[in-house]
Amino acid sequence: MGCETCAGTGYQRRTGLYESIELNAELLDMIQPGLSALEFERAARKAGSLSLADDGRAKIAAGLTDANEIWRVIGEHVEPSS
Repeated sequence: MGCETCAGTGYQRRTGLYESIELNAELLDMIQPGLSALEFERAARKAGSLSLADDGRAKIAAGLTDANEIWRVIGEHVEPSS
């Protein structure tokens, strides 16, 4: 339940969701014409890069937000990590 302070949202402050990819030598070598974004994303995840959903799960686990809010923002259903 929200209140007047949070304008009925249940949240008092905003926090961002972040996704970053550390470009190691293998990923740099993959950047080429014709490479699909999905292929690159899969390689980046395999190399340890986290997605927006991963960051959302971490923020759910830290009590900063809930799964419904992450779903609303990124359009993807996210279950909290156990």
